[in-house]
Amino acid sequence: SLVVSPGYDVFRHDQTVFIPLVYHKIDTELFSNDTLFLKLFDIKHTTSTLLTDFLFLFVGKMNIDILWFLFIAAIFLQLIFFGSLYFIIRFFFENKMYAAFALLFFVTPFFIPGTGLTTMGTDFNYHLLALAPSLLFLALYLHEQRFWSLIPLFFGFTMHPLTSMPFFGFYFLHTAVEAWQKQHAFKRTIYSICAIIIPLVTIVAFFFLRIDRAIVIEGFFTIMDEQWKMLARGRNDPAFFAFWNREMWISLGSWILLGSISFLFAKKLMPDQKQYRTWKMLFVIPFFMLATAGIGEYISWLGVIRMNLQRGFLLFAFLIPFTIGALAFWYAERHRMHVLENALLFAIL
Repeated sequence: SLVVSPGYDVFRHDQTVFIPLVYHKIDTELFSNDTLFLKLFDIKHTTSTLLTDFLFLFVGKMNIDILWFLFIAAIFLQLIFFGSLYFIIRFFFENKMYAAFALLFFVTPFFIPGTGLTTMGTDFNYHLLALAPSLLFLALYLHEQRFWSLIPLFFGFTMHPLTSMPFFGFYFLHTAVEAWQKQHAFKRTIYSICAIIIPLVTIVAFFFLRIDRAIVIEGFFTIMDEQWKMLARGRNDPAFFAFWNREMWISLGSWILLGSISFLFAKKLMPDQKQYRTWKMLFVIPFFMLATAGIGEYISWLGVIRMNLQRGFLLFAFLIPFTIGALAFWYAERHRMHVLENALLFAIL
């Protein structure tokens, strides 16, 4: 636990799903009788992602012990996780000491409503394998390494598309806004258009190459009936607002409350317009995805429900804690005599 925070577990949660698939790829005789299991998780972990291929490269081709590989990979990914967060926080507040201090907020896992996930896990899983590179993308992108930032983003996308989706949302939004603002510069506009179209074409091509076209096209536009929806209960409850429990709604309400406080003070915390504008874009993406998920569920649109757009709240769970932390220190420094307000803010921390 001194190396991997907040501890390390093996053969738990999703590892019990993708590890058998890796061994089956190494030796097709293994788990050959578990046809139902292989069919259920084939599309999710083998066909629609490169997760199994990635693990097979090290475990099957290089003969690395799977226990050691998962442990070392978890350490490496969490170094990327915390390192990327440091540079993201530093971009917004330009304070090295605070950026390092704010990392302590993320040692303890935060529950992300609508996803069934936390910000930090205790095992190697496809969520972390996609999240850490996606955060690295954001750190590189914010520090003007636009081209190189796409490499970790696409890698995370191939490991778990749903986790990287909100980061792609920010990329497309930020690039489009920049193109609009610089529309008088012809070369810059052409560059921005290409920067949007090429990644979109790559994403679509990935799905068409990895999955049967009928599943992508016909399945996407299917409308679920009420019986079908009830059959999904217990299998993926976070994807349906109707199946959220009380704790999920309380968690969502708490995050929105903290987000509202952050939004009111963000402009004062980040006087630089570029930083503030970027922060607002990151702030908007989760709500757009939540609204789209709500509309999709209302009309029972399978394609939208399947994407589990509630995962967009992942961005919110990273953006709000370090903003509230900056607000607490900023407010305490300027209003030292306001004991109750300062006590409340530091109690939240």
